[in-house]
Amino acid sequence: MPAVEIVAAESGRAHRQFVDLPYRLYRGDPRFVAPLRRERRELFSRTRHPFFAHADAAFFVARRAGRVVGRIEAIVNHAYGAQHDGRTGFFGAYECAPDRAASDALLDAAAAWLRARGKTVMRGPYTHSQNEEYALLVDGFDAPPAVQLAYNPPYYAELLEGYGLRRARDLHAWWADADREPDARLLRIARGLKKINQLRLLALGVRPVYRRRGIELLLCLELREAARRLGYRGGELSMVWEDNEAIHWIIAAMGGRRTKTYRIYEGSLSPRPAQRGEG
Repeated sequence: MPAVEIVAAESGRAHRQFVDLPYRLYRGDPRFVAPLRRERRELFSRTRHPFFAHADAAFFVARRAGRVVGRIEAIVNHAYGAQHDGRTGFFGAYECAPDRAASDALLDAAAAWLRARGKTVMRGPYTHSQNEEYALLVDGFDAPPAVQLAYNPPYYAELLEGYGLRRARDLHAWWADADREPDARLLRIARGLKKINQLRLLALGVRPVYRRRGIELLLCLELREAARRLGYRGGELSMVWEDNEAIHWIIAAMGGRRTKTYRIYEGSLSPRPAQRGEG
């Protein structure tokens, strides 16, 4: 078998191949909803996407006999480092054929790039950051796709774990039917809450000072009623970090069912021992 070649994909033909690869890899997959190519080109454009105002990144593709079989992005997010852990680098935009050697070579390239910039931990997948697609789908592959959520084949988890990356944190997606009645306890709690005349909401976020006062419950109940009025049969509630127990409890009590799990992986950037048969 021809050796794997890792090529920087910063511009020109290699960059076009980087952007175009998913359209070929997922051809014929009914669960893949192809994003607009123009939007993808802007997403990975250093001059057009605002992410690169506070971040550095490198793009790589893997080739066998001239054919692109995988891609990866290595990321240093300076905004994240200033507020959190400056030792952590990220990888994302990960796509690969079922080719262990190609996947390992891509991850090696990302790890080397991050290591050269002083990073000691590699975490992902994040396409740029949490503001774009992130995490790896590890179960719920038969569930309908959703806008701005990652989709990938089941074997991706085997490739990442085979490289030595470990689970860092999971997120879950839920499905809630609009016509399903919530647990009676929730309705009793909602009726007993004091009237709220002001709040700040971002998706299903509540400012910390107002948490655990039942606001989350009222928002979920109002969301259900709004969905009914608009004629929706239900919807996906995602993505919820695995340790957000309050929201998980409310969704479950409203009749929601967990449909998908997404996973963030991480690994040390210590040099990786050579594997037999690589290439």
